Amino acid sequence: MSVLLTKYYRLTLLPLIALCMFSCTKQTAVQESELSLQLSCEQSFLASKAGEGSIAVDRLHYFVFADGESTPLFSGQTSFDPSGTNNLKLRLFKDKAYEIAFWACGSSAPYSFDSGIVSLPDASGTASAPAALSANDPGLEAFYAKVPITGGQGSLSVSLKRAVAKVSVSLSTALSDAASSSLSFDSAYRSFSLLDGEVS
Repeated sequence: MSVLLTKYYRLTLLPLIALCMFSCTKQTAVQESELSLQLSCEQSFLASKAGEGSIAVDRLHYFVFADGESTPLFSGQTSFDPSGTNNLKLRLFKDKAYEIAFWACGSSAPYSFDSGIVSLPDASGTASAPAALSANDPGLEAFYAKVPITGGQGSLSVSLKRAVAKVSVSLSTALSDAASSSLSFDSAYRSFSLLDGEVS
């Protein structure tokens, strides 16, 4: 009888030991959480000077990078109102470090996007400016921001700043001996890295 009980106890203990081992080695699943972003443009950058036209920005492009990585984990775009507050929700892993870059411009702006690089492409697709850009073209306006975040922090407010330099020239009086005038630049940057701010 005691031999039979011993065998019975051994058979009963085996599943319990296996269950115990499984419970000890089971890892906690990585949880996702929602990040709520409130995005707006710095209001001082929205003012237009005479002859420049209104700010033509209606599209927001965003790129999510894992901390220390140069290739975006994912990217997307959504509508954007430069004069208001825009809400964007992203699902990210809790307690993981990220960097998120934003680029707001017009939906018809000539910018192209490739792995977090913004370029002014020409017809061949290379990163160079078109042969002639219109003076005071509101379609070239753009705003930029980059923020470090940690998944699970809940919400964040982000202010985008003007990303493209503008040069305005005005004459208060006509030059008496000048039939025409011109202004030229030796070079201009044509691409911009949203992650590290490098231009080329």
